Amino acid sequence: MSTPVIIVLAVLGFVVGSIFWILPSPAERRRMKLRQVAYNRGFRVKKQTLNDLHSSLSKETEESTYYYFSLGKFPGVGGRQVWVSEQGAWRCAGEASQGEKDLSWFSDEVEGLCAVLMSSSEIGFLWTERGTPEKVNEALDKLTKMAEG
Repeated sequence: MSTPVIIVLAVLGFVVGSIFWILPSPAERRRMKLRQVAYNRGFRVKKQTLNDLHSSLSKETEESTYYYFSLGKFPGVGGRQVWVSEQGAWRCAGEASQGEKDLSWFSDEVEGLCAVLMSSSEIGFLWTERGTPEKVNEALDKLTKMAEG
């Protein structure tokens, strides 16, 4: 092969490789769809750890966790409640508790769920972004209804 052909192939490979490096992967596209569902419902998304939700909590997860939350007025919730999933059971770690809440339906809806936060001004959940957009939409509906009382 001649030198000009090798140079052209190298440049072409560099350009094509750069384009594919910039494009989002299938996993990134799936996460973008999940986040778009939340944004369309008025929820925000940010990367956060369980300890950031409540200082008394610490739970190691190998995967990154993301907090889907909405700010507003939620009269059905008194005090700040952080519910943490531990071996299939839910434990309240917040400042205020209104008895036991059955959040098992939420675990079924949202795969990879770590915690649920409810207060009179904020609701949200911390998870590893596994699941489908449809399930996330259903979970956001149920969480909002629960917070509104």
